[in-house]
Amino acid sequence: TQSIPNLTITAVNWTTEEFDTGTAFDLGTDRFTPTQAGYYIFHAAARFDNIPDAFGGTVYIYKNGTNIADS
Repeated sequence: TQSIPNLTITAVNWTTEEFDTGTAFDLGTDRFTPTQAGYYIFHAAARFDNIPDAFGGTVYIYKNGTNIADS
């Protein structure tokens, strides 16, 4: 559970992970640091409660400080 101010991009504080065989994701810093070169698949989901019907939420994925994907 995390509060997000209206119309503000806010980093999500992840508290769990489901699949990380190389332990490359650090829950303390919310950063993924690969241990070997290659391609990686990321899946993220967030639920937004108590927002007006006219507004939705967007999830962004950043790489080195740059937005590379959003939904």
